[in-house]
Amino acid sequence: MKNILVFIVILSFVFMGTLSAEGIGFGAKVGLNMANLTGDDVDDEAKMKLGATIGGFATIPLGDKLTVRPEVLFTQKGARYKESENGVDYSGKTKMNWLDIPVLAVYQVAKGFSAFVGPYFDLYLGGEQTFKVEGDGMSFEGDEKIEGEDINSLGFGIIFGGAYGVATNIDVEARIALGLSSLHEEETVKNLGIQVIANYYLKK
Repeated sequence: MKNILVFIVILSFVFMGTLSAEGIGFGAKVGLNMANLTGDDVDDEAKMKLGATIGGFATIPLGDKLTVRPEVLFTQKGARYKESENGVDYSGKTKMNWLDIPVLAVYQVAKGFSAFVGPYFDLYLGGEQTFKVEGDGMSFEGDEKIEGEDINSLGFGIIFGGAYGVATNIDVEARIALGLSSLHEEETVKNLGIQVIANYYLKK
């Protein structure tokens, strides 16, 4: 945890230093993350879990239509499960918090419309698994923390999507965050997120 906090502090200083440069824009973003887990070792019953994503971004122009946009985001990820067998209902959730750091290339396709793509890195902050079992005369529930040593705490993936400007300083974007690294050394379990986000430009 100490290493994570040091990393966040250093990243914050770098990000704030970037914002002070001439011609750089910046803003805040908030949205919904429809998260799931994918891979060969993921239960077929895994379904999307709703979570939030919130953070900030900077815009670095490279021309009339091309911009580089680094972001720092707090994102809730995971999945939910629900199945029944022999009259017993099982439901559960995997809830994980991550620090996401995308670096996106944004291209203005037309007036008001833009498309973007780029890599992201994510750092695991903490999480838990919850479950509930009901039926056959019994009912119980519980939870268990997901420790950092139980998963690969540093991962990476790719983000792609598009945005539309609904006002002078507000964009609405839809995007997919596709995890490329597995959460476990010996199993294939990856993060997946379908996100709808609003961007508010404090300086454009």
